[in-house]
Amino acid sequence: MSEQIIELAIRGPRPGKQQSFDDRKRAVVDALLAVPGVGPERAFVAFGTVPEIAAPQHVGMTRYADKAAQKRATRNLKVLRRLVGFMRVMRPNVGVFLKPDDPNFDLATFASDPGCVVEFAALVPADGVAQETFMARRDAFLEALDEHPAVLRSHTFATAGGLKAKDSLVHVTVYRDRPSLDALAAELADAPAFTEFREVFGTNLITFAAAA
Repeated sequence: MSEQIIELAIRGPRPGKQQSFDDRKRAVVDALLAVPGVGPERAFVAFGTVPEIAAPQHVGMTRYADKAAQKRATRNLKVLRRLVGFMRVMRPNVGVFLKPDDPNFDLATFASDPGCVVEFAALVPADGVAQETFMARRDAFLEALDEHPAVLRSHTFATAGGLKAKDSLVHVTVYRDRPSLDALAAELADAPAFTEFREVFGTNLITFAAAA
């Protein structure tokens, strides 16, 4: 069984801080990747969110080989110093640690097909809906979704803590390209698997992004 942990961070710059955001994010990532057991890191740039966020959103995924690597990173002084500076110029929207349900999940090759785009869905059960009901309908929806030619693959994760929106139940879907995603979105509006799933979830944040 894989012990890897994937950090998913979705955040944007504070007003007027895009350049500082870019520079300080890179500095944090460089420090993280110098910690044994950390890496690779993948970056994506959002082209849409639900609910809509005006500021540009940036998605980062970082792999930790295991819990020990994650602890080393969180206690590393260089990482902490750079993170403090980064937090002054960014606004976090999602920050969670995830365990892939697929033991063979490979962040290095994830969403690496040319032109593909990714949906990052950080959802919660709707008020009054049991998590078991949410999960059952999500599984049915993703099974139907993955059969569509516009979809390359969906991945689900268990949440193992976090700093922002840590109640999220996360899945990601990789689409062939943006036109395929746009065409599929119109089809989904009345699809039974989607309408049944839509009845049972609330949204922390859904982000559509392409590799940076």
